[in-house]
Amino acid sequence: MTKAGHAGDDGPNTVFPTNVGCVMVGENYVGQGSHGVGEGAAAKDVEPGKPVQQKRVIYVGNEMSVFRSHMEIISPTSLGIVNDWDSMEKLWDHAIMERLRVDPVDTPLLFSEPSINTKEQREKLTELVFEKYKPKGFFVAKEATLSAYASGRSTALVVDSGSDMTLTVPVHDGYVLQKSIQRSPFAGSKITEQLYSSISHKLSNSELRPRYMFNKKQGKGKPEIQLIQRTGVTTSYHTYQLKTTLNDLKESICRVPEEPYDEGMSITMQSYELPDGTIIQLEKERYKLTDLMFQNISMPGVISSSIQDMIMNSISSADADIRKELFGGIIVTGGNTLFKGFAERLQKEVQNKNPPQMYKLKVISPADSVERRFSSWIGGSILASLGSFHQMWMSKQEYDEVGKSLVNLKCP
Repeated sequence: MTKAGHAGDDGPNTVFPTNVGCVMVGENYVGQGSHGVGEGAAAKDVEPGKPVQQKRVIYVGNEMSVFRSHMEIISPTSLGIVNDWDSMEKLWDHAIMERLRVDPVDTPLLFSEPSINTKEQREKLTELVFEKYKPKGFFVAKEATLSAYASGRSTALVVDSGSDMTLTVPVHDGYVLQKSIQRSPFAGSKITEQLYSSISHKLSNSELRPRYMFNKKQGKGKPEIQLIQRTGVTTSYHTYQLKTTLNDLKESICRVPEEPYDEGMSITMQSYELPDGTIIQLEKERYKLTDLMFQNISMPGVISSSIQDMIMNSISSADADIRKELFGGIIVTGGNTLFKGFAERLQKEVQNKNPPQMYKLKVISPADSVERRFSSWIGGSILASLGSFHQMWMSKQEYDEVGKSLVNLKCP
């Protein structure tokens, strides 16, 4: 998710998916949309019906979720790293100028970046921001560092599990220890995929229906479902809507078991109503799938250590002098850590790995889901509101003199 807001606020002003909808238009018309050329208005200097060069139309925010024939859903990042800068710029435009309604020329900007970001990616980001927005000041901060700041610490072990990746990141005095980072592709999306596989046989219909596939007609008693025959539905759009439906299901009923999952466990069955009114009942899936985070995984496309082993590997590869602080400040963040029981199970699993009485263990997990989900943004809000922040940022004059490599000199 993309989060944006103002320094000093308790939470972001706007949150929207870090995905874009893409439609190629131009065979018969071109229109001027809010994000470049798009549907909605006749082309200038083009005769009706006359073929013109196709152009890519990008939809972001709420517009991205609206069905459009032949619209592809694209993620401009892969495992946290930007690979489609044009689409990423559209997301920035939407956040800064449409949602926040600020003029970046007069406003310093702080961007968070993945803790595993490369030097080349940082420089590309810096170049794009200064050349496009020309801000008076710009600063880039690692997400793990900002999450530590949000918890009032400059040294911590940050456990960040989101949709596409799980990271354990040691931070010391505000600096990410790159060589000690552990990463895993097993995160929220993989649990969602496993959930879909496990419930498919429980559906009375042949498929799980996302909301775009039907209309609900309210009558007496149970609403009537009217299927919509849509043309031009792309695989990426359907998959995106399917995952949205599954994520709602997952977040509503899944929990983390107190102990390692066992098939003999007694688990209460829970019912869930899907958007089309279908009722499904889930039992073992509620705990079995989340338990995978605490196991060593070997499945098609995914080989991963358990999250507790990742933590131990990160801490053991850090300097011995700071291990005590890292054990005493394990910060949990990211949407995939919001399952009930996650923090308690993590505490127990790491304690079992921790040499007896060698280190005092403390798992820091804000009870407020907003704080846990948006901790890096909150840390950025705290950092940018400091009176000394203007001494840290890169100025436009400095950028003009040094160039994009300035980011590696001024932003740790």
